[in-house]
Amino acid sequence: DWHTMFMYSKFAEENAHQHDGMTFKPWTSRKTLPNEKGNYYLTFDVELSSTWTTPSGDTSICMNGHTISRPSGGGGPVIMVSSGLSLYSDEGEGEGILRMADKTDSQLISSAVDIRGGTFRLNGVTIDGTAKPSSYYGGGVKIGGGLFEMNSGKITNCNARQGGGVYVSNSGTFRMNGGEISGCSAGYGGGVNVHKGKLEINR
Repeated sequence: DWHTMFMYSKFAEENAHQHDGMTFKPWTSRKTLPNEKGNYYLTFDVELSSTWTTPSGDTSICMNGHTISRPSGGGGPVIMVSSGLSLYSDEGEGEGILRMADKTDSQLISSAVDIRGGTFRLNGVTIDGTAKPSSYYGGGVKIGGGLFEMNSGKITNCNARQGGGVYVSNSGTFRMNGGEISGCSAGYGGGVNVHKGKLEINR
């Protein structure tokens, strides 16, 4: 009846999936990520077949204890950021992981996240390079423009020739407010390598 429907709607609204005062809606695909801006939470692990480029505008994704990955073989990052993207993961939801390839791949590939513009915010999510795959620049995150704001979370097991965890160049900025970069290696700058870019550490 209408009363039951009203009470269910009220319960759903009061218990909606939220972060930073924003309400998130479910994303149910196992193979793709959104092509329209908005606030989404994952309901399954997502395995991409190619690089996901962020849609125009600001997009937020709650990992909800799930993993976003792209299988080994082929170049290009898991995520290309050209506008606004925020990734969230809370302890109560389980660990949210962004993984660039499987552990058996030895092929030289790109960074997990390649930032060309806009702002990428990491909140509680783990970027796991799974040790073997490596990038020339920025095993975890490569910043060629725009801003990478790391508020919490972890970048780990990432390898590169320069900037194992994070590589900053050109007009890019890396702002580290919290979180951890560990277990990363490179010929130059195992954790972070800054080349013509900007590094801000606020801890």
